[in-house]
Amino acid sequence: MKYQNKTASILINNYNYAQFVGQAIESALNQTYRDIEIIVVDDGSTDNSRDVISSFGDRINAIFKQNEGQASAFNAGFAASKGEFIFLLDADDTFYLTKIEECIQMFEDYEQINWIFHKLKYINSQSNLIENLNILDKSIYKNIEIIDVQETLRKGKKFNFIPPATSGLCFRRKVLTHILPMPNFIKITSDNYVKFAALFLSSGIIYNKPLASQRIHQSNHFTFRDDVQIKASEIGLLTGYYLRQQFPRIKLFANKVFARGFGELLAQIGWRKTFNIPESSQYIDEFWTIQERLQYLPRISFHYLKTKLYKWKSYLKRNLM
Repeated sequence: MKYQNKTASILINNYNYAQFVGQAIESALNQTYRDIEIIVVDDGSTDNSRDVISSFGDRINAIFKQNEGQASAFNAGFAASKGEFIFLLDADDTFYLTKIEECIQMFEDYEQINWIFHKLKYINSQSNLIENLNILDKSIYKNIEIIDVQETLRKGKKFNFIPPATSGLCFRRKVLTHILPMPNFIKITSDNYVKFAALFLSSGIIYNKPLASQRIHQSNHFTFRDDVQIKASEIGLLTGYYLRQQFPRIKLFANKVFARGFGELLAQIGWRKTFNIPESSQYIDEFWTIQERLQYLPRISFHYLKTKLYKWKSYLKRNLM
């Protein structure tokens, strides 16, 4: 393997996952590819995460910082890393033993690609496999498929696959240097900003094989938490804003991301509260030109109505069962 002596950096971001973070670190330490560094960023946890992380001693590089959100944790981990290849791992997830080795082999085999997005398996809080969970498992691609959607994003069109969550994202360092640091305002689901930016900047691989397990549990299952749904919609709006600001060539795509978040947020908290989000007020002013109002109002309306319908169905389900 040509890259045998190239360092791979595994960045683990943690916030109040003391019960899981030890398993995440162990899965990183046990990789078959040995030239690795493990950077664990604890984003101001209030549980006993610090004790769990510290117990690994000098086998990892631990960073303890105040709570600022996931984007801040990504930024801190990347700034501390030295590897030519970067692998992101959520603290409640785990890597398969051969993940790093397999991905680096693909980077060696396909010199033109700068990212790999791979399939995930889903487990519960007891680490048992969740069968038939229809989340992000809709790839129509073969085992290895080289993807280039740069022109698609520039034209503001949809791409026909769903990228995985954080623990399925792998990068060459050189592409992340154009993405990180990212705006700290994107406090949750920050991986969307990273994924969209990487898709715009370079071609990559969709690897239709699971190389990690994503844990689905009450603390991260958005479907049953209205407060997280509202925050996710707000972050969607802000993601569109900062994508447009940092990568103006994908303005059309960024506007669609913004429109979805805007419509969802309007449905959940109303017009007045939506316009009081300070970080996005400037973008809202820019967005609501006459031309863009006509262009994107149908999309905003669609996501508004879709979210209202979802909330109505959820209400009926909770009260009629």
